[in-house]
Amino acid sequence: MALEKDHAAIDDGLWGSYRTSGAYTKGENFVLVDNEAYAMEIEDEVVHVRSNTAVVTITLPSVKKAKGKIYTIWGFDADDNNVTVQDLGDDAAKADLVMTAANNFGVYYSDGYRWYLLTYLIT
Repeated sequence: MALEKDHAAIDDGLWGSYRTSGAYTKGENFVLVDNEAYAMEIEDEVVHVRSNTAVVTITLPSVKKAKGKIYTIWGFDADDNNVTVQDLGDDAAKADLVMTAANNFGVYYSDGYRWYLLTYLIT
């Protein structure tokens, strides 16, 4: 089930245009993920994750291609299902983080060689 226009920021028009496809809703620089794994693209600067019915894995884009970019992943609706953030399988730089509750987040930066976890909240 894809996310509907139920997130306040979308309803207020703050995210610009967006489209819904399967289990995610994608805008210009953001994605809302609904209870399924998602592989981030270079332009996905902010990822909001609902994991209220399933464990969700979010895969960061290639560390090399994301050089100079900052990404925020926020688990806004967890309901006892974890959100795992992982690096792309062929990246040497490990960036794994497991969010265990609602409103946990991680902010990542790529220098082209490795991921840096700039800040995070795990409760």
